[in-house]
Amino acid sequence: MTLEEPDNLPFNVDQEFIKQNQKLTSKITKKGGPYTRSQRDQRRQEVYRLHFEYGYSAKKIAELMKVNRNTVNGDIYYWYSKIHKNRNIFNPEDVIIINLERLEIQRTRLREQLDKAKSFQEKLALEKMMYDIDCKIL
Repeated sequence: MTLEEPDNLPFNVDQEFIKQNQKLTSKITKKGGPYTRSQRDQRRQEVYRLHFEYGYSAKKIAELMKVNRNTVNGDIYYWYSKIHKNRNIFNPEDVIIINLERLEIQRTRLREQLDKAKSFQEKLALEKMMYDIDCKIL
């Protein structure tokens, strides 16, 4: 069923209304949501990276990504709820959850660097940083 075939519609819509609506919708350009699933997933991944790895606020992320701040807040809320669900923590403090997630991300990056390290001094320094992170996590 298309708008060009108004006679086949199950209800009576004025032809003039359909023509005016087509003119209006042809001039509208998309300026944000609703997003496709892949766009939403890509945006959420970037929000995750900027918020948890770099510690940026929702306002800063919205400015950087040129996305509505409410959308960014929704994405951050989505990630907190996933973290909370995956950790099975009841009534967690947001600050603790944020710091745990950041520390684990830092530890993963340090572990990757440790695997690539060539010199003993570099390995020792990375292991000390990993130990410090493990102590903070505990």
